[in-house]
Amino acid sequence: MRFIAIKLKDGRYTVKDTDSNAKKKNVAEAKNEYFKRYTAPDIDKFIGTAWGAVNAMADMADHAEPLRNTQNYNENNWGRIIDGHVMVDIFLIKLAQATKVSV
Repeated sequence: MRFIAIKLKDGRYTVKDTDSNAKKKNVAEAKNEYFKRYTAPDIDKFIGTAWGAVNAMADMADHAEPLRNTQNYNENNWGRIIDGHVMVDIFLIKLAQATKVSV
């Protein structure tokens, strides 16, 4: 299942040659952040499983430093967590499609 996390990560974070350097930098940082979390000690025992891939994405969505840290970022982030984070939802859909599981 490890290949699925890599495939999904690369599919989710894509850049084009025409994209700005800032976007390319942000995408590279997001990829690195995902894999840092995927191999973190608390998730490491689940490497190679869908559970590990999903937990890494959820950890990243919930705890990553924002690109812009506004005054009410924490409050807004809590709302995204409670309502369902778009990034995690998209990841779950792509994972289900890749593994041919119905959602």
